Amino acid sequence: MNAFTRPRPSGRGRPPSCPPEVVSRVIQLRTQGFSLTEIGEVLNAEGVPTPAGGPRWAKSYVDRLLHTRHAQQEIARQRQDTEKASKPTAELSA
Repeated sequence: MNAFTRPRPSGRGRPPSCPPEVVSRVIQLRTQGFSLTEIGEVLNAEGVPTPAGGPRWAKSYVDRLLHTRHAQQEIARQRQDTEKASKPTAELSA
């Protein structure tokens, strides 16, 4: 069995290195219409370290973060929550 045919463990990939609060913040800013560069500037102004522990966020770091599996799952969850909240509730008949 070689590396290409070896079974993969159930938890594929490495664990997230960015705290969930930061992922949520980045998604929130992106949803509000901030550009990748602007998001980086906000995180830098707030003193948020990069996932690697660096002091400065670059546009590419923000883009990479938004394309992680964990961020994509959070985006999908937020969309579902938004769709549920926007559905009108059935009025009770008297």
